[in-house]
Amino acid sequence: MFFTSPGDETPPGPDPDPAIVVEIHFRGSPPGMFRLRIGRRAAWELAAAFIGAEPGAELSQERS
Repeated sequence: MFFTSPGDETPPGPDPDPAIVVEIHFRGSPPGMFRLRIGRRAAWELAAAFIGAEPGAELSQERS
């Protein structure tokens, strides 16, 4: 478990950062789908919070 909060910045337009998109389909009763789209920068910040890194810390590719 970790805590995070939305940033105060409003993006000026379309995010130039490539997005990560994940889609999971569920079968059964009821069936469904979960879709997540997140920018790479936001995903990096969430990963840093999850491992307990200080805000703004540089993370290696292996650590993230």
